[in-house]
Amino acid sequence: MIVDGHDSSEVWGGCRVARRARPTVPQLQGNGVLDVRCSHDGYTLLPGAPVHERRWLLDEGSLRVIDTVSGRFGTAE
Repeated sequence: MIVDGHDSSEVWGGCRVARRARPTVPQLQGNGVLDVRCSHDGYTLLPGAPVHERRWLLDEGSLRVIDTVSGRFGTAE
């Protein structure tokens, strides 16, 4: 995910990463559907400190992946 033109980690080259995003502890829930959520701190230095969360919903025969960005930001792709 790119937020306001920035990657979540500072990548210097194909095999070199400086400041890395640190993930949070995943949250797991299950009641017929396995719901896994995790976020990271990779955008805390940007104005508004946006947070990217990825959510996986696993059901019998299907998997949905949902990305959300919260906080103040201009664009996310």
